[in-house]
Amino acid sequence: MQGGKLRDVTRQALPASARGDDLAYELPRVGTTIHVFRFSLELQSHKPAFSLLWKGDRFVLQRLR
Repeated sequence: MQGGKLRDVTRQALPASARGDDLAYELPRVGTTIHVFRFSLELQSHKPAFSLLWKGDRFVLQRLR
């Protein structure tokens, strides 16, 4: 919130590699880890891409093994 309105903080909070049009985010009901999937409308598929872990004041990229 800033000045009574929501402010977009995507650039400040997410790593650059976590921004994209072909990504889908699964927000946690409990916990601080966001799971990110790469999806394709043409292939009707989605595959795990990476996770975002909340560390202090920003998200940190966690690559899948």
